[in-house]
This record gives sequence, C-alpha cells and structure tokens, in this order.
Amino acid sequence: MNTFSVQHVGDDSHERVAAVARAVLSHTGRLVAEVRVVGIAPLLEEHVDAAAVETLLDAGMSVEDGTLTGRVPATSEVREAVLALFSDPLLEAVFFDDSGQPVFARKDNNADFASLSATAYERVAEELPTDLLARLSPTDCGESVLRLPDGENPAAGTALAEYAFTALAESGSAGVTSPLSLWAVLDALDRDVERVQFRGLPAALRQQDPDALAMLRAAATEATDVCVAGDLPADERFLDALRSLWGDGVHYLYCADVGDRPLVLRESPGDEYCYLSEREFGALDGDAKSVLRRSGRWR
Repeated sequence: MNTFSVQHVGDDSHERVAAVARAVLSHTGRLVAEVRVVGIAPLLEEHVDAAAVETLLDAGMSVEDGTLTGRVPATSEVREAVLALFSDPLLEAVFFDDSGQPVFARKDNNADFASLSATAYERVAEELPTDLLARLSPTDCGESVLRLPDGENPAAGTALAEYAFTALAESGSAGVTSPLSLWAVLDALDRDVERVQFRGLPAALRQQDPDALAMLRAAATEATDVCVAGDLPADERFLDALRSLWGDGVHYLYCADVGDRPLVLRESPGDEYCYLSEREFGALDGDAKSVLRRSGRWR
C-alpha cells in the first residue's frame, strides 16, 4: 500500500477533498466496512448539513457534550453523509476496511490521508480530473530531492528579498500560479538557472503533456509510478519540459542560479516565491510587479 496525503488548497478545499475521498472509497478494491467520526455537532448541524448529522445519529452515532462521535457500519447512506460533512467542524473521519485497516482517514480538519494499492491508484487516476488527482501526494515521494529545511530563509546571506506570488497570480481551481507570472518573472531576470530540484506526480503530469513527462522521467533521480523527482543541472530542454507541465501536478520546484542563489521556489501548489534584488524588482514591468509582494515570513 502507498500512503497519500491530500492537499488542502483553495477556498473550497473541503469539498474537493471530499471528492477525492469519494473516488478513493469507490476504487479501493477493499470492502469499506466501518467509519469513525468526531465532529463539533452544533456547527455541523447549523452550518454544514443537518440532514447528514441526522443520518449518522440514526445509524448509531451519538452527541456527547456537543461532540458528534461514534463508529458505525459504512453503508452507502452513512458514507455520503460523512462526505457531506467535510468541513472545519469535522475533526476526524476514518473509513476502515473489513480487517480494520484505514482506507481514507481525516486525522484533523486539514490532514487527510488515503491508503491505496498500485492498482487502486490507477483506477482513481483514471476517474479524477488533473486538479483533483494532483491533491493526492505520496508521503514518501522525492526523498532523494534535498528540499529546503523548514524554517530556513532560502535567501539568507544574500542581498535578495523573498517575494510571494499573490492571489492575483492564481488560475485554476486549485490556486496554481499562472505561467504568465512565475515563468515570466524567471524569464525577466538576468541570472541563469543552474540547478533545479523538482517533485511531481506522473499520473497527473501524464494528463497534461506525456512527452514532457517522459523527458523528466529520463533525467530524474527518482521515478516510480506515483512519483518523479530530481536534483539536476538545468538545461533549456529540461526547463521547457517543466514549463509545459506547470500545473497542479508539480508539487515542488526550486531553481538556483550559477552562484547557488535562489531564483524561484514552489513549496506546494499555490505557495510560491521568487527571490529578487531591489534592482531586479524595480526592473520588472507593471504586470509582473502586480502579482508579487514581500513575503515577510522571515521577520
């Protein structure tokens, strides 16, 4: 089994995670036998779906001190009721197979995980559109890629400042930064890309550009059915392939220049940065400047 985390991106993230969960439960190949739920009952009833709460109560769950809780058989009606309640007040929802192993697990209201065999993942990939499929991120993907450590400013020790791409730069349902912004900024800089670290999902990238994906896989440090990743010297063909594949399926990207200074960083879709000197920022045209702001996250 491969374990996948489900990314929360965008204002309608719960609805989209529920859609991913529905596909996982439909194509797992395992009997979904039971479901355990923990949620804030008043908020679920008043602001999410009172009828769904009633369905779970009728199935044998209970409300204690304002908390909806219980573990009941996962009938089709119960399954749909739980999925209808995916929201901030739904704190936990774990679907178990008939041997007691989790199939899909919400461990918190922004931490969801799926457990899928290779065959089940293929079936899920055939059903989901790219933007939803790309939310399934394998937890052990890209270990060979040296991601920047958490809490470390990539521009530390340089004269560069970190700029975040704003909502004005976003396009698509998952909030992916438009090529017109990130790549336009990269193209506008005088600094050449020397090194690239990347991590992506082949099933999602294949839907976008199979030829570009084949180029990435040939050069990658790590390439499996669920992950393609690498830490490589940059060349134009490789960068063109990444540009062609740019979308939800590219989960991580870091580009550095010949002096090993940072150029751009995608920590996850919709969470992206570029690194500019004061002169470089001043030289950008108005459209590029309009989608950038000083990040301020290292203060």
